[in-house]
Amino acid sequence: MRYSKAMSRVAVCCALLGGSIAAPSVGAADDSPRLPAVDGVNGSVSGFAGAGDGLEFYGGGGKVAFPLGSSFGLQVDGVVAGADSDFLGDVTVAGTAAHLFWRDPAQGLLGLYGHYGYFDVLDGAEIYAAGLEGALYLGRFTLEGVAGVEGGEVDTNAGSFDLDTRFFDMARLAYYPDDNLKLSLGHNYIFGSHAGSLDAEWGFGAGGGAMVSLFASGSVSEHGDGAALAGLRLYFGQSEKTLIRRHREDDPNVGIANTGSFNIGFGNSGSGNIGFFNSGTNNWGVFNSGSSCTGIACNGPGN
Repeated sequence: MRYSKAMSRVAVCCALLGGSIAAPSVGAADDSPRLPAVDGVNGSVSGFAGAGDGLEFYGGGGKVAFPLGSSFGLQVDGVVAGADSDFLGDVTVAGTAAHLFWRDPAQGLLGLYGHYGYFDVLDGAEIYAAGLEGALYLGRFTLEGVAGVEGGEVDTNAGSFDLDTRFFDMARLAYYPDDNLKLSLGHNYIFGSHAGSLDAEWGFGAGGGAMVSLFASGSVSEHGDGAALAGLRLYFGQSEKTLIRRHREDDPNVGIANTGSFNIGFGNSGSGNIGFFNSGTNNWGVFNSGSSCTGIACNGPGN
């Protein structure tokens, strides 16, 4: 069904949207005083655009982090994005996420995570998730991720349909070859489907506690569907910092408003990842194409 295939393409691209966790500089002395979990109120805003299999997408996101004493912090994320499809016209996606966490910028982060997303398809579709997030800082390497449970609901003229509540996890290994350059490799398991991602971000000091960065992200699902995006991000904070310090001292780098990171928080590039629009095999969701799918509007052998 061409309609179902188009929806799967929307998922591939919308998953990348927002397409986006720092201690003292990597070489800081071991006896340096411990830094707070969040170095004052800070955040970022970003804009991006990209393309997938037969459509284009675009949007913007932002996040703000607040200190809660010296050891804890709170961050709120948001993203709004759209996709232009030959089959569906304009599709809009909006989401928000929250993080409540403990962090030692010299060691790592541990906290609670939750997100909610809305898609203006049919009579409305929603997804939500809650879990634990964490990060481990190992010199120029960072291992970060989130795991928990996810679910959703889709409203149609025929009634409402629940998406299965199930386990999800998203993880990323990042390396900073330079204090202002981040390269990362990620894996995501969302609504029963695996996807891999590659991300890069390059920052430039802008003065006044701000930084501008260029970012790019690409992702491919286990079914071979892929998408890519690029964008511009503006960080604001309390002082001049390198990119690695901003990621470890300011706003945690796991959430729906990060590079490639609708990855971590909302869904991931590749069919089947957000649970609504899937292609390939063994899908569960609302609009599926391929074989062995379960849900609404299945198309292909075995359905």
